[in-house]
Amino acid sequence: MQDYRKLEAWQKSHAMALHTYAKRRASLSIPANIAEGCYRGQRSLAHSLRIALGSASELEYYVILAGDLKLLSEAERSTMAKEISDVKAVVTGLLKSVSASLDAAQKGDRKR
Repeated sequence: MQDYRKLEAWQKSHAMALHTYAKRRASLSIPANIAEGCYRGQRSLAHSLRIALGSASELEYYVILAGDLKLLSEAERSTMAKEISDVKAVVTGLLKSVSASLDAAQKGDRKR
């Protein structure tokens, strides 16, 4: 098991969730999935990271919608879009790392 609170992906998504919570609660799904996946092993973590990326894309749409409905100022919309983009980047990086680790482990199992 690893401490999800030490992961940059969780830290950034948690900060974004705090910032966006009042606007859209869907942002909570991102750090929650990262936290859950960390305690279920690498394969589950990869799955949870994919779900977190889906939630980030969903949130991205809600920010667009809220902006178009004039529920967010252009500055808020821009700030939130940047946060989401940053979160998606670190989660994607973590997913690539976890996937590479899983691939390496599978190759090692085949050699036995």
